[in-house]
Amino acid sequence: MRGLLLLSVVAAVVVGSAGAFAAPLDGVWSAQLASQGSCAFGGELTLNLSDNQISGALEDPSGTSPVQGFLNGGIGSLRMGASVALGRFSNDTFSLDFRSDCGLRHLQGARIAKPVAASSSADRRKEAETQYSELVARAASGDLSADFKAMRYAYPLTSGYDPALENPETARLSAAFKAGDCSDTLVRSDAALKRDFTNPRTHAMRAECFEKAGNAAQAALEHGIERGLMDSLRKGADGKTRGTAYVVGSYREQEFAMEAADLVDGSAMLSLWGPDYRHYDLVVARSRATGERRVVWFDSELLIEGLAQFLPPAAP
Repeated sequence: MRGLLLLSVVAAVVVGSAGAFAAPLDGVWSAQLASQGSCAFGGELTLNLSDNQISGALEDPSGTSPVQGFLNGGIGSLRMGASVALGRFSNDTFSLDFRSDCGLRHLQGARIAKPVAASSSADRRKEAETQYSELVARAASGDLSADFKAMRYAYPLTSGYDPALENPETARLSAAFKAGDCSDTLVRSDAALKRDFTNPRTHAMRAECFEKAGNAAQAALEHGIERGLMDSLRKGADGKTRGTAYVVGSYREQEFAMEAADLVDGSAMLSLWGPDYRHYDLVVARSRATGERRVVWFDSELLIEGLAQFLPPAAP
């Protein structure tokens, strides 16, 4: 899962950014699927067209199906789950016909205009640095009413951002904790929190060490911060649809969300831009309890914005 997610998101940053759509039919297309005949349910189709490539997702009550296809002129040949579809694209509208489990389906949709950015990237990063520092200071001083979601959303836009699942410093921290060396754990976690205060695992390790040391007040604070961060990741999200996608700013948060939902064996299925021009990663995972496989939606727009600071400037 780690390598696949890395490749999918980096590829989106480098060649699939919403600003890179250039061919006449390139862009994000969307359509609502209405009930028809014996097909008594609706849904939503999202397509990304880039040159002669088509990718996307069909959401309906049965779940999410990936869409892949090719474009030849204005004619698209698509595979939607187990179905084959024919699309016709012209200017800013399209139609699509396919056979689903309940019969023939026809839908019509349109290309979605890309919204104009409300503020510059530099302005957003400056605001994020200030907001992140203020929220971290409040939480560290014991204020558990701090907005942990806003803290998580600001972190990817800061200069200290690190999206990795693990780096050498956090690996040594984990090793110290697993070895039962709480003295080293607390020293290393102090340094880790200066780099990233939003990692709930770091706070969980500190809480356990403070409990062992008899410092109940500090242990309670660390547990409170850990809960605040995890609750902000899970509240209003279950990853089952684009509308309830987990909003993540790092690869760590993707993994934390999967663990919280008791999902394992995640593998990247698809990356796409939604009708809102936010970036989404779709992952296929398995329920640890039932073995059932399901698609998990991640809103990775913050991750994309954070990764952009590591890329070379665009050529003039």
